[in-house]
Amino acid sequence: MQAYRDHLKQHGYVLIKNFISPDALELSKAFLDLSVSSNLREQESNPGYLSGNVEYIHPNIFADSMLLAYKNPIEAIFETEMIPSYIFFRQYHKGSSLKIHRDRSVCEFTATILIHKDGEGGADLAFCDDEEGTNTVNVAMEEGDAIIFGGAKDFDGRWHYRPTVKQNSVTQAFLHYVSPDNTPEFGFPRPVFRSQ
Repeated sequence: MQAYRDHLKQHGYVLIKNFISPDALELSKAFLDLSVSSNLREQESNPGYLSGNVEYIHPNIFADSMLLAYKNPIEAIFETEMIPSYIFFRQYHKGSSLKIHRDRSVCEFTATILIHKDGEGGADLAFCDDEEGTNTVNVAMEEGDAIIFGGAKDFDGRWHYRPTVKQNSVTQAFLHYVSPDNTPEFGFPRPVFRSQ
């Protein structure tokens, strides 16, 4: 655990291999399949951050449960108390990308988990020093891996982006948390979350 904390402090992010168990990964993949038949998906339309064919999966109980389930290990890595902010799943199809950016304050602490990769090759998340992409570091992920980082602009978060997807698709879960004194614009805390 200390090695993860040290890497996070030095680089602003840390890759954790096999962050979620094989059983949790299979459960998440089953949810992704059901999200199609349950009409939980829609095309993303955020030209500021995204390009290409990207699908967003609407908020739901399964996702909220995941946000709660991984709160404690993420707190342990950051060594601070956190409040769940929000979670979403996103599927990037071939040729799509996430542009260089920093996040809103509701994303003070972030974990992005690779749930599914359809095709060969690494699924990278890239970190850099500024919006020009200076000193880019590509971090390759496999299914079940997580990258934990602070990406919010109000908290000196890292600039980050997803290079153009070369596989048929890559599906991520994005878990976001805030510190207790950070009051996001949507009026957090949401009553759905129980205290832990």
